[in-house]
Amino acid sequence: MVVHRDQGGYSGSKNPEHLVDKSYLWRIVYLAETKIPLVVNVYKKSFGLKRIGSAVTKDPSPYKLKSYLNKSEKFNKMKRVLEEKGEYYSDLNSIAKDALKKIYANDLKTSWVEISGPAESFLLQNVPEAKNYKILIEKLIKVFRDEIMLEKDDNDGYTYTRIIGGHKHKKRAYGTLKI
Repeated sequence: MVVHRDQGGYSGSKNPEHLVDKSYLWRIVYLAETKIPLVVNVYKKSFGLKRIGSAVTKDPSPYKLKSYLNKSEKFNKMKRVLEEKGEYYSDLNSIAKDALKKIYANDLKTSWVEISGPAESFLLQNVPEAKNYKILIEKLIKVFRDEIMLEKDDNDGYTYTRIIGGHKHKKRAYGTLKI
């Protein structure tokens, strides 16, 4: 079950029903055997597909992995993997974050997102190619028009400021924008 809380993200959503009505696509990753949702991403149609929300389970419960390769594969670097009697376990939060890395990498080619703070840090640390998908302010001005403000420290060509929920937020956009 997804719980809607007013904690940032898509501030245009007042309640779960409103989020459903305004969204176009939901991607939900769950463990098939347990039906436990690990990752939920919400998208709307806006100059292509725009991700407007993400949620990852914080459940620390252990889960037995069917296999685990401790090699340098791009998306097989789960943290908190424990070995016990020849079997491998990880917690659900770590498995969810691994799934989120895969979704974010795929999203760069198929959608776009406005992002900042811990979410941007997660993206840049876990999906290095994201730096190649930064969207220039000139393109974003065509999308947001007068909603974008450039402040003195917004001088890298990618960082901008928007008023969201009555507060200023520094943002950058990544992905594939269709203008």
